[in-house]
Amino acid sequence: MKKLITILILPIISFLSINCDHLLVSTHYVTIYNDDFDKYITCVYVRDYYNYGGRWSKNQLRDYLYPGESESVLLNEGRYDFKIIMEDDYYSYTIYEEDVAVYSNITLYISYYKMTDAQKSKVIITPKNK
Repeated sequence: MKKLITILILPIISFLSINCDHLLVSTHYVTIYNDDFDKYITCVYVRDYYNYGGRWSKNQLRDYLYPGESESVLLNEGRYDFKIIMEDDYYSYTIYEEDVAVYSNITLYISYYKMTDAQKSKVIITPKNK
């Protein structure tokens, strides 16, 4: 019996030592904070940065984020792209935060009115139909 236990322990130890990195994945919170004064965030999508052109996640928000509100998303360590949809009464604003390093808990402050003109030129603005 002792020989059988010894024989089984060796493969188990080698399996654990080889796959240990996959078992100890660090996760961190990315907090999305609506720092705008009159727009609300309706959707936040995430994708792996190295999967450029790949599929976006499902919407990560449980509800809209009004000015001053925030919500956190738990992600594995890595680099990510974020697609954030903000709205007001007349327009929808698609904002991209690209190559965001997530190696600790971070906060993304999202505000259209605080953007520079160069940053605003990258935002996709879509009129709402009324």
